Amino acid sequence: MPAREDVTLVARAAMGATYCVWSAHHASTLGLLRQVVAMRGGAAPVTAGPATELLAATRRKLIAGRSGVPSVGADEADRLRSVGEEQLRGVLPLLDRLPADQAEQVRAWLVDVAIGVAKRPRTGIRTRSSPWPRRRRSSRWPRS
Repeated sequence: MPAREDVTLVARAAMGATYCVWSAHHASTLGLLRQVVAMRGGAAPVTAGPATELLAATRRKLIAGRSGVPSVGADEADRLRSVGEEQLRGVLPLLDRLPADQAEQVRAWLVDVAIGVAKRPRTGIRTRSSPWPRRRRSSRWPRS
């Protein structure tokens, strides 16, 4: 079982990577909220390797929404970037302490988190009350 402090450091670094990506997106507050929900529900999957236990525990912590990183508004791009960089720097001592193969897997997972956030569409949550898709009107029929 990985140390709780190590899990927290990696979870904060994942949120830091996420904040750095968001700072470049210029998303609205609602768009940022949508991305937070999507990131927590789909934090980068963990592949088998030397740091699997640490990353699986980190993923569970992120999905539960307990990263411990301060909330920052979408309109504060500079603050998003600075908080993100601060959280990423916080994991560096842990990466130095870990064996090289574990540290490499953690680094690769953090990159996967950032890539996943960057690829995720800004509108991923249905805002309409109906779960059914809208029907397209046919141009063959006159409108009534």
